Amino acid sequence: MIIVTMIILAFMCISQGLKKEYMSPLFIFPALWIVVLFLYNLRLYGIYEISLNTEVILFLGIIGFLIGATFFKYISIKPKHYLYSNKICFTKIKIVFFVVFILSLNFYVPNIIKVLQGTTVNEIKMMLVTGDIDLGGITMQYIVRPFTYIIIAVSTYCMFYRRDQKTLIALGGIYLIFEFFGAGSKTIILYTILCIALPTARNITGRTHKHFGKKTIIIILALFLFVFMGSKSVYFYISGCIPMLDKVINTSFYMPSGYAMGFVSFNSVIRFLVKVVSLFGVNLNLPLFEQGNLYITRFEYTTEVGYGLKYNAFHTFIGDFYVDFGIIGVIAFSIMFGMLSMYIYRLYKKTNGSILSHILYCIILYYIAFSLVRFQMSNTFLGLMLIYSLTIVKFITYNTKLSIIKK
Repeated sequence: MIIVTMIILAFMCISQGLKKEYMSPLFIFPALWIVVLFLYNLRLYGIYEISLNTEVILFLGIIGFLIGATFFKYISIKPKHYLYSNKICFTKIKIVFFVVFILSLNFYVPNIIKVLQGTTVNEIKMMLVTGDIDLGGITMQYIVRPFTYIIIAVSTYCMFYRRDQKTLIALGGIYLIFEFFGAGSKTIILYTILCIALPTARNITGRTHKHFGKKTIIIILALFLFVFMGSKSVYFYISGCIPMLDKVINTSFYMPSGYAMGFVSFNSVIRFLVKVVSLFGVNLNLPLFEQGNLYITRFEYTTEVGYGLKYNAFHTFIGDFYVDFGIIGVIAFSIMFGMLSMYIYRLYKKTNGSILSHILYCIILYYIAFSLVRFQMSNTFLGLMLIYSLTIVKFITYNTKLSIIKK
């Protein structure tokens, strides 16, 4: 089944490659999962084998995404008129980002000081996981960290199209440093690479723009990430999600109380709504919300993915969909994930890479790249960064009324 899946993915990559659609979800998603499945199939370092039913569910999730993306490739979309405009409210952006910067200092600076005093980045990350370092509360989870990813996307947009906005370009670099050293986040490096790679690879007016300096930045960041992690860690980071998914599907530990009914995959949205209504004195103490939180907490535990080898509990986007609604959830949510990804990609293409579509697609690329970890909307701030980009970021970047982007 894995070999069959790899053949289908290879076909999708080749078909998109011939069309030079290298930044399309129908190229990036298959390319990623070819690498994941190929490395897992090598069975290095004693990595566990998986059951046939896990292979089938894995196949359904991957094919579901491709079906959704392919379907939405042919659906007509009509972007809002302001997305075609280059009249960006940089003053408004700077004010909002300055407020976020001030709010972030109380969290990042003490952690960076610890690193300068000899604490490693990995130790910072572990202390945040264990609670030895406070996560920063509502301010960090609901404001600063979601906007960190938005700020970096804006910064990379300005690197290519608005070099006069040096403050915003510098702010992206500052937050890259903040997240890596202050939060122990290695994924922020890959996210930055994706944000730079998107306009680098984009074909405008029939010719490909060459950005040697940006490509150099991408290569340097990628090499740094690989050397920092080491080859064995990279192998398990990429392929360890497969045996972990097998455990989610075939053991009761990760799903002790039945299906979570969407309270895992979309935990960020639900958590946000719970917080909002609590401001008005309404307490939504939903049993399924607590159950979803329990499942997510168990997903944070490291687990044995090879003989005597423990690693991150990456369970793939399919794992979240499975604990919510079983096989039906895997198929339905995977199709929806593919549709959303293709819609935003086409929005990006149709508006010639407007700043808002750039932000949105950078975030979707992150969702795709880390689909081997989880469905990112299960995480509070990673889910909110997409929600904010679909709503309030439009109000910040353009002179337009606040509303959700619609077709």
